[in-house]
Amino acid sequence: MPDSAILSKVASLLVAGLYASLAFVGVFPHNAIGVIAGTIFLSLPLIWFSESISRWRAFAGIATGRRAEPSFMIAFTGWAILVILPPAVAWLYMQTPDVKIMPH
Repeated sequence: MPDSAILSKVASLLVAGLYASLAFVGVFPHNAIGVIAGTIFLSLPLIWFSESISRWRAFAGIATGRRAEPSFMIAFTGWAILVILPPAVAWLYMQTPDVKIMPH
């Protein structure tokens, strides 16, 4: 049975690939592609390197008393960014504001 961390990494690549292919095909608005790519590049390191990030935080001792953050919380944050932000950003970019032209 594969490790859950490996499954999480493979699934994150599949989700990121799905977003990239949807952007390539044109499902996402063209002006939202940069923001969606940024959220993908922000979330993948959190998922892939959650153990290393948790050890670094414990080494730095920033307001934690040198305790390591649980790596599953860092990976969960990466998953939340990966799953929630790209569709939300695409939806927001697809909304057209009501523009009213005022007479002079």
